[in-house]
Amino acid sequence: MYPFHQEYFRTIIHRDIIERFYALHPQAVIDAAFRLLGSVISLYSINRITDYLIEELSALIAHIEKHQRLLDEVFMEITAAEKNDIPLLGNTPRSGILMAGLIENYYTCIETVFFRVSQFFENSISIDRRHVDLLEKMTLEIKSIRPG
Repeated sequence: MYPFHQEYFRTIIHRDIIERFYALHPQAVIDAAFRLLGSVISLYSINRITDYLIEELSALIAHIEKHQRLLDEVFMEITAAEKNDIPLLGNTPRSGILMAGLIENYYTCIETVFFRVSQFFENSISIDRRHVDLLEKMTLEIKSIRPG
């Protein structure tokens, strides 16, 4: 890609995606956009890719926001169970099952978000090791993008 096109593409990505969605890691978005762009040079193609990225990023953000609300609800249930139900049930297998179920729901919600983020950035996840792979990928330190 010619330097002019690179700068133009970077400007479009910054204006239409990073600023619009308040991206916390702008360099990661730019890098993903350039990977998607590959060797395509026409401005028409750049605009189509930008539109695609906006659509996909909007869907990812909506998915994360939806699951954030679900996480908040499950957390409130965990807190309520600790405060109200566990004292009534006592330290019994039933109270353990109650808390284990709520914690499992919380973790599954987090794992779903991790999976969608991983899919968005086209990370390959082994079906046999998907739980371990997701945790490993989501906790990797990537300099200038995210802490470990």
